[in-house]
Order: sequence, then C-alpha cells, then structure tokens
Amino acid sequence: VCSHDKILLPKLHEERCCILLQQNKDNSNNNNGSLHTGKSTRKKAKNYALTYNQAWEDVVEGCQEQHGNHCWLYPRLVESFQAIHRAGCQGQPFLATIMDNTSNNNNEPSQFPVRLHSVELWSLPKSKTNNNANKGSNNKNGKKKKDQPSDKEQERQVEEEEEERQLRLVAGEIGYSVGGIYTSLTGFTKESSAGSIQLAALGSALKLQGFCVWDLGMMMDYKQNLGAIGQERSQFVRLVHEHRWRTECELAPPPLSTLTDDERNDADHADFGRNA
Repeated sequence: VCSHDKILLPKLHEERCCILLQQNKDNSNNNNGSLHTGKSTRKKAKNYALTYNQAWEDVVEGCQEQHGNHCWLYPRLVESFQAIHRAGCQGQPFLATIMDNTSNNNNEPSQFPVRLHSVELWSLPKSKTNNNANKGSNNKNGKKKKDQPSDKEQERQVEEEEEERQLRLVAGEIGYSVGGIYTSLTGFTKESSAGSIQLAALGSALKLQGFCVWDLGMMMDYKQNLGAIGQERSQFVRLVHEHRWRTECELAPPPLSTLTDDERNDADHADFGRNA
C-alpha cells in the first residue's frame, strides 16, 4: 500500500451487542435479547417526539460536540456518510455487493441497499402555565403583593416563554440499515433522560416497522438495560445472513409522527407505549 493511499477498514467485534426485535419477551428471562423499556422512561416519553432523517447535520454536529475534538466523525468521513444518507432519502440507496457468495443461499441477491439515517428526539412545546402564580409575595395581611419585574427580567421571561413554544432537539443518533438490520453508530444527548427516551422510542419504532435485529456495537450497561445480549462473531454473521435480504423494513415515517392507537397497542408488546 502506498503512503498516499487511504483505506477504510471494517471493524467487527468478537462479540456484538444486539436486540432481537421480533422475539417475544420471555418473562422468565429478562436477558433473552428482546426489547425492554422501564416504566420511568415510558412515563417521561409523553413530552417528546421522534423523527428520522429530518435534521442530519444537526445530529452530526451534536455527536461531534458531545464526543469532543477526537470524535471519529472527521470531515471527509462525514461527507461520505452524508452522500449515502442523501442517496437513500432520494430513493437511490448505496448498494453493497457481496464479493464471495459461495457460502450463501443461491437464491439470495448479491447486492443489498445500505441507508444511513439520522434519528432525532424533540422536546415538545410546553403548555401554557399561569405565569402569575409565582410573581407575588405574601404581605402581613396574607394578601399577595405583585412585584414589578425589571426590564431584564421581563426580557428573560419573554425569551423563556418563546423557547417553551418551540421544538428543541435534545437527543439523536446516526445509524445505518441493511434489510432487517439496523445498526446504531453514535449519538448525543442534551438533557437528562433524553438519551434513554430516544433509544426506547427508536427500539419500539424499529420493531413496529419490521426490523429484526438492532445492532448496538460493543456491550455496555445501558444497552443491557434495554434487553441487549452479546452475540459471538459467528452468531452475529448468521444473523446478518438471515436478515439482510428483507425488503419490507423502512425507517421513514412522516415528521413528528406520534403512534396511532393501534400502533400504541402494538408498542405495548415492546414495553414502550408512549408517543414516539
């Protein structure tokens, strides 16, 4: 290899952390690889909405900010990812070609579409509250006395009210899909619990849209809490061979979608029944 050549090498762990999305939860075994979401996360999720492929650049920027100057999302790689992302959104996904198909089913295609996605979690606008509730202070007669706010306080209050009326991007990730497999690459979060809600909502949405395997990379505690289990390399390769050909899976709902009643009932089986 010449010194000026650049080669992007694949990374395949000896063990992959996966959730088997279409596997029914076994109540006798909390670590059987099915999706699990805690009650606390479900309760908090009603104040958020999940979208896909709506804010690619903002999500990449959020990941870079959170992971610092040495984030692996360096500019030239981001450019390549963005080109693949745009092609997929335009209905012309990048095609991955199997170089050696001798070990696979002869009926299986030799090319598979690869799509790069951005996943966004938005904080929904807060409902109006009584702004006068805390403005007054009690005097000696027990009556409330209104304090006249300063100009700076009024300006700050207007800014806070305006911010509460807007959607805010509070968490997100980038990932890619091949057939019935979705792989999370990296993500970010800007407020407490937002990351957990984003993962839970995404897992539920992936299951509802027919995905079979959620590949989360290397094993970590928070992934185990979602229900993930380790798959040895040989097991993981078999999962890829089994599910990469699926064509019915698509991660592309309308912007700021919320679950319908039927979808919410289905999501209950995935342990996530709130807006996503």
